[in-house]
Amino acid sequence: MPKARVDDAFRSNPLRRVVFGWVLQQARARVRDRENLRFERTRVFGRARRVFVEMGHRLHAAVGWMTRVMCFISK
Repeated sequence: MPKARVDDAFRSNPLRRVVFGWVLQQARARVRDRENLRFERTRVFGRARRVFVEMGHRLHAAVGWMTRVMCFISK
């Protein structure tokens, strides 16, 4: 049905039909690119989260170690 409506709308002007086809193709490509970007961004955020969680664990372990040393030295 949509293709028939486009054919009817641009029957008298083939140049407009070509331009419309090009614009439609570009719009579909950009929508696809946007969705792919959303998917990749989700994957990157997951990886970044794991990196920061690990950094937090290591920092916590280092600060705990330093606190024990400082308590020992201050006695």
